[in-house]
Amino acid sequence: MKRPLLIFLLVSWTVVAFAQDVPLFTQKLTNSFLYNPSVAGNTFGSLTLSHRTMWSGVQDAPSTNMFSIHTPFAQHKFGTGLNFYQDKIGITETIYGSAAFAYHVKITDDRMFSMGVSVEYNNLKVDPSKADVVDGNDQLLRSEASQNHVDYSFGLSYKSKYMKLGAAANRIGSMLGISDSTADFPAFYSGFVQFMVPLANDRDVLEPTLIYRSFAQGEPQFDAGLFYTYNDFATLGGSYRTGGTMSMTAALKFKKRILVGYSRDMFLGDFNKSVGAANEITIRLDFRDESFYTKSKNARTINTKALAIRRKTISMYQAKGRPMHQSDKYRKKVKNNSFMSPNYRMNSSKKLMTVKTKGKPAYRRRH
Repeated sequence: MKRPLLIFLLVSWTVVAFAQDVPLFTQKLTNSFLYNPSVAGNTFGSLTLSHRTMWSGVQDAPSTNMFSIHTPFAQHKFGTGLNFYQDKIGITETIYGSAAFAYHVKITDDRMFSMGVSVEYNNLKVDPSKADVVDGNDQLLRSEASQNHVDYSFGLSYKSKYMKLGAAANRIGSMLGISDSTADFPAFYSGFVQFMVPLANDRDVLEPTLIYRSFAQGEPQFDAGLFYTYNDFATLGGSYRTGGTMSMTAALKFKKRILVGYSRDMFLGDFNKSVGAANEITIRLDFRDESFYTKSKNARTINTKALAIRRKTISMYQAKGRPMHQSDKYRKKVKNNSFMSPNYRMNSSKKLMTVKTKGKPAYRRRH
């Protein structure tokens, strides 16, 4: 049996690479949700599209497409989300999908503890038609061309005004040996810590980050980075990954909601000259930001919008000469905007909490 040496190395490398690799998207732009389910709906929701290509100097190089969406609900007490990515490496194609649920415990207005779980589905396909081989009846090519795998992950995270950190155990079923195909879908751990250092009267932020990844049986991998954000509009930074990879990231945010970012990974040493760099483009839409409800500077905006809603609903449903009929549509609109009511803000504010005292207030009357 003969086959070209290059094709043999390609087949062997793609199988090993898939078994020992997880998509390395820039967590600064994707909000870490792909690796940690507790991030779902934490502080805000987002919809992310990302495309990553490896080895710009190699034809038909590996590529990955990702779609992710998560959102808070029940006044930011819970979060839910979906992840999907497609990974093409040589003659293999991987499809991954996951659904996550998170519970957020708000300690204070600035501190929150989160727990999350997710279930994931993986499908690995091998397409022998893309391989140029001499012997089409080779046993390796006639092996199982598609593998399916279902697994679970668990994550924890904590955030304060100046720090975020989290850790997750991914693919717990493979970790405990209760799932099939553990060689192709290995368990791994992930963690991150991020600091937010305000500059220039809180308009600019400096963010040192450290990211950790490790397979249950393998060497750990670290990313250490530093990012600078100007006026919540422009972000510029870079990171270094153990193994000899330097990454540069630039992003712009429009109308405080739409982020467009670009990252470039450069492999150090002679390897970079042979295969080129990796490029990643990300578009992210942020929504349901919790700061709208908590920051005191938005009180005037909340009051103005609340009055506008009341005027609109009263004028819409007020019947001439008859008392106003509260339709189902009206009651639903009032319920969805209950956070704007003065009573809700009074009960939610930590600054307005008082302590009950017995007896009459202590004061003296002047004679």
